[in-house]
Amino acid sequence: MKRVRSGITMGVVAFVTAVASYPSAHASQLNLLPMLQLSGQYSDNVFFSQTNKVSDTFFLVNPGIALDYASKKFVGSLAYQAGIQRYVDFSQRDNHVHRADASLGFNLSKDWAIDATDNLYVTTDPLAFDATGDRLQRDSFTYNRFVPGMSYHFGGHNLRLGARYDRIDIDYTTLIDSKQNGFGANASTKLGAKSTLGFDFFAFKREFDQQRPEFNVVDYKGKRYGVTFDRRLSPRIAARLLAGYEDRKFEDNPGLRNFDSFIFDATLTGEFPDVFSWSLGVNQRLNDLAIRGAYVVKRVTFDVRKSVAEKLRLDLSGFWQNSKNDQIPEKADFVGARVEGQYMVAKFLNVWVGYDYLKRSSDDSSLDPFKENRVNFGLSLSYGL
Repeated sequence: MKRVRSGITMGVVAFVTAVASYPSAHASQLNLLPMLQLSGQYSDNVFFSQTNKVSDTFFLVNPGIALDYASKKFVGSLAYQAGIQRYVDFSQRDNHVHRADASLGFNLSKDWAIDATDNLYVTTDPLAFDATGDRLQRDSFTYNRFVPGMSYHFGGHNLRLGARYDRIDIDYTTLIDSKQNGFGANASTKLGAKSTLGFDFFAFKREFDQQRPEFNVVDYKGKRYGVTFDRRLSPRIAARLLAGYEDRKFEDNPGLRNFDSFIFDATLTGEFPDVFSWSLGVNQRLNDLAIRGAYVVKRVTFDVRKSVAEKLRLDLSGFWQNSKNDQIPEKADFVGARVEGQYMVAKFLNVWVGYDYLKRSSDDSSLDPFKENRVNFGLSLSYGL
């Protein structure tokens, strides 16, 4: 299901971005953007199996719509997209998913602002990735995240302070439901014309509907501290770095379950409009939403993009990921690559074709390895009103 949700995520982001950049979008302007995406994918390993692999082709219909409004003191957007997936041979894998995204922001005064976002997923995939996409499990779920916040800008000192509340609810069909409440604060300041320095703190508590210590499904609290640094290295190249620390403190058997970890996220990007654009990233994080235990996730990514005559876009991307949970224990390595070409037939019509490769391996055999090759193709229709 991760792949299906990823496609929906990209679609929503694409048409919200299109609305925001649509030529008629200006202060006190209402914009409406319907969208329809039709696609198909062939997979040589539909059930992500190590042996006895079976192939199939599925087709996906993604209707969607986005609404955007902006005025001098208010910005708001609302987007919805559905995913209807149907397989040729294995109808038991048929599923659907719904995603809705809403955001709003108010400028209360010259320095004070408030904002809020809400993200909702509902999926009925019988072989779904979990809500973070780090591992496979058999269950469907409803995921909702609500984040309101406020900020204050000290104009004369280039200093901005912010605070937020973060609520996550996950309801599974057969697995154990959970909720997470968090509170955060941040501060950022300009260091000259090319750099920004920031500090972030976040504290949260995750609670399960049932306590299952034998599966490490027990309530816990967490804290995260981070420092961010953004730097424009040249007119074409920019860098961003986040470094910090996270911990977990469990209510049941804390001497055995408690742990902490260093976290970081470094990204380097280059924009060369007449040649190509690229990005390179490396990060380590903790998976807050793993059903059993928590994962330390290390990931390296790259992406290279090139546009030809403003109509053809070529994209090559890949990643390596290591996910490790010492408390189950469970660990695995993932390697993935993607190549895709997208052609703009008309202003409202794009077509694409691509290839995906995914491999999971596990040195300690705690997870079954698998490989998958996938060919994808499709078209998207969107028109601003």
